[in-house]
Amino acid sequence: MILKNILIRPNALNLTIYAAQGDIGSVIALHKLTDVRNLISIANIAIEKASKEKDDITKYCLYRSAILDYNACNDYILQIIYFGFDFCSRVDSHESYISQMKNDCRRTIEQNENGKRLLVDSPFKQKIDELKIVNDRAKDFFSAYDRFRRSSYKPDVAILEWANNIKHQGGFIVEELLDRKSLARVKTSNKEGELFDSSYMFSPITFSDIENRLCKQNELIVKFLMYLQDAIFGDTTNIDIGVSQKHFTANGYNKADLVGNAYLTSFEIDEI
Repeated sequence: MILKNILIRPNALNLTIYAAQGDIGSVIALHKLTDVRNLISIANIAIEKASKEKDDITKYCLYRSAILDYNACNDYILQIIYFGFDFCSRVDSHESYISQMKNDCRRTIEQNENGKRLLVDSPFKQKIDELKIVNDRAKDFFSAYDRFRRSSYKPDVAILEWANNIKHQGGFIVEELLDRKSLARVKTSNKEGELFDSSYMFSPITFSDIENRLCKQNELIVKFLMYLQDAIFGDTTNIDIGVSQKHFTANGYNKADLVGNAYLTSFEIDEI
């Protein structure tokens, strides 16, 4: 088992230049890239310790932590896109930053229509869709992002359901911790004659399943983060003040002075 992490290319000099140019979005994106790098490191330590742990309860706790951390990486990726490609509004205070994080940096928002709770596209998602129509670079990038998302939801890769179970139900069932001798199976039917079988509630996963999926998440997330870093920051060794290397920007859909960057390569995930 070889777990990877991202190598962050922008340094303190790059950060100073972004700030001097008033590119606060890039400053925030770089800080969040560092945060997600640290999160991956913590998750990787938990996975490596869990793979060697003999006590099943301790092993479960370590994997539980890693699942939550890797699931959180997807939120960080969306935030890096939001700030790094200038979808954000002006950030001139802590309050404006928190407000955008809470209300604007999301793909969907809730609406109440005739007493029904509906999820609709957020203004952020609507702007992405508009940008894809008028900007080929943005279209290519979000095509890669969509491929990343689809791959992360494949049955042998996905961890979202496990993370939601941890958040809302306290955890999930693991075969190694399941005492089947103490289980009772109930089969009955309701007034409509629909059959209920309690055995569906006990379809546990194994520690091996968890480790395999987390390793695939690691490879997929690290690969996309490296692609995302290149799309926003380009070749950080080439210091050219006043010229942005962003692959595209949401602040002016087709700015003539936005050179993009030839440093960006394609995002390939066929092997995941």
